[in-house]
Amino acid sequence: MKKENTSVIDSSSVLEIIKFNTGRIRFNANLKKKYFDSKMAKSQLIQNIAITLQFFTGLRINEIAKLEFSQLELLSKKKPIKVVLSKLKNRVVRNIAINPTLKSGQLLYKQLIKMLKSFLQLNQDFLVVSKNMNSKKTIIKKKNGKTYETSFFPYISYFLIGVNSVLKRFVEKKDSENDSFLPSHIEKMTSHGFRNNFIVTAYKSFGNDLVRTQKLIGHYSIDMTSKYIYKYLSSQDGMNFKFAIW
Repeated sequence: MKKENTSVIDSSSVLEIIKFNTGRIRFNANLKKKYFDSKMAKSQLIQNIAITLQFFTGLRINEIAKLEFSQLELLSKKKPIKVVLSKLKNRVVRNIAINPTLKSGQLLYKQLIKMLKSFLQLNQDFLVVSKNMNSKKTIIKKKNGKTYETSFFPYISYFLIGVNSVLKRFVEKKDSENDSFLPSHIEKMTSHGFRNNFIVTAYKSFGNDLVRTQKLIGHYSIDMTSKYIYKYLSSQDGMNFKFAIW
């Protein structure tokens, strides 16, 4: 069984995921060409936007799914936005500003802007879900002979399944073609892995400053930030790895 790896990936890999999700297998990386088809399905466009935003911001998928038209419009104009973080008892707002420094990051950023502008033309008030759509549902599950109740948010859950399906198919396709778009030791990719990817990348770019990383990501406890970093470092035991900052 393959072991899940939380290794850092770079902008070039994310570009390949976006291109893969348009239905095309290989692209000629050219600044003058769009990496998405004008006839691409709306679901693919939204998935690509979410994946790219997760890479650049480290936001949770449910935080991205709830982004409103006005926030997306500001992002399309390369302006910062404020996002209310979830999973926190107190209302915490995080300032999001995307400013890649490497050439590959700038190329990915250009594609994000183009995708956002295409999405805004659809005149949808939010990226995936509104507050009304995101009502909690309770279901009954059985485990080890015991019955218990659990809750989930249907629209976000289904959207997350779709995004993870894209990432799973991407890794499997590249494995079958023996491609080199991903480091050879990355055997699994998930949506939440992009959050871990952002945290680890920030941690390294800050000179291993845990406190600064915690403040950037908006964790309530520094212990939670430590868990992300420890999970990555433990997965890299004895392995030399070149970190790519965007």
